[in-house]
Amino acid sequence: MVRQLIAATLALTLNVAVVALHADAHSPSATSPILHTTTLSTVPQNVAVDPLLARAFVTSVHDYDVVNAAPPLTGMVTTLDTRTGAILRTLSMRPLPDLVAVDTLHARVFVTQFGGPVVGNYLSILDATTGVVVHKLALPVVASSLDVDQSAGLVIIAGIAQGPTALATSTELVVIDARYGRILGAAALTERLVRRQVGIDETAHHLFEGTLSSGTMRMFDERTARLLRVINFHERDGVLSEVSVDATRHRLFVVHAAFGEYPATLSALDTRTGRVIMTRPVTASPVNALLSSDPASGHLFIITGGDPGRVLMFSEQTGVLLRTSAIGVNPGNAVVDAVVSRVFVLNTGPQTYNTSTSGLQAIGVSSVSVIDSRNGNVLGSTMISPHTRLFGATYPLGVDNRHARIVVIDAGNRTVNVLNAAAF
Repeated sequence: MVRQLIAATLALTLNVAVVALHADAHSPSATSPILHTTTLSTVPQNVAVDPLLARAFVTSVHDYDVVNAAPPLTGMVTTLDTRTGAILRTLSMRPLPDLVAVDTLHARVFVTQFGGPVVGNYLSILDATTGVVVHKLALPVVASSLDVDQSAGLVIIAGIAQGPTALATSTELVVIDARYGRILGAAALTERLVRRQVGIDETAHHLFEGTLSSGTMRMFDERTARLLRVINFHERDGVLSEVSVDATRHRLFVVHAAFGEYPATLSALDTRTGRVIMTRPVTASPVNALLSSDPASGHLFIITGGDPGRVLMFSEQTGVLLRTSAIGVNPGNAVVDAVVSRVFVLNTGPQTYNTSTSGLQAIGVSSVSVIDSRNGNVLGSTMISPHTRLFGATYPLGVDNRHARIVVIDAGNRTVNVLNAAAF
């Protein structure tokens, strides 16, 4: 998240997979949107892209120790060139690196690390240019979300409190000074972490937090973690599913999935006051929906699962549904690039399942669909590759709009695919 529109799209933080110690790279045919594929050797966690430096930062862990039935203790942060897919450097980390975010304005990379009650949990701050760790601080929580407000120089983390022997039943919101790596404030949250949604309006300095199981959201001062307001939605709204912020219009959009007799809805809040200003029904139930806002076009996109998946384009101002388009099967991640007026959607395809030593696996074929965010037209799609992922794993997708690149990482196949965004 960032102060200006162009910086906001450059600071996209994305869930992803895999880092490599040794890379086997090849370039597909010139007619394919896939420009480069690199095979990696560690198991992916997340990725963040810095288009200003043409860098992708990928967190990964070593393989599960099947012989000793032990989880990995160490991992890596790998830096790749988004233009070529080449690995530029690797950094070993202990304990395990997990979430990652980028501050493009100040060339910083933020990595959460999980070590449990014995080793501890940490946030490492890296110089994005050199890859050197400039700060490392202990965290009181196991991080579940990681957000950056570049204009205010803040890192915001929500997570489950870490007890002396196990995870506690409480959750906390932690605000950190991004420049000096100091905790500025913390706030107790009311629910144990299930699936937490966080949205930030950088200009109003307000942070909004809620969970999948919650019928409310909470508004905090992002600079101090002080609770300002509890926001109650209509009692007939369904389950809170996704949130998205348009800081230029001071709007927070919330999708509630249908639940029992209660229909799916789209709500808009004023991020300056926390007041609910609009609620509209959503006819296509957004179960496992994706929600993205394009401030430049004034459009909001709800992307629903199924065969086929569907893109619902709404007016941010009125909440009116403007267009519905069919895309690939089972969308798993989506990113709006307001600079080039595009919505990139990663489709996971039809899934089959099997059981492995590490758990239930989903097997399918990924594809990427591209939508014009000004009118909702589907511009094209391309197949990526067969994939094997742990059931419930996140689906990686990153955008480098400065160099017209889409980065898709496959955890099962341990590949990083760099696509030409201009080919659609």
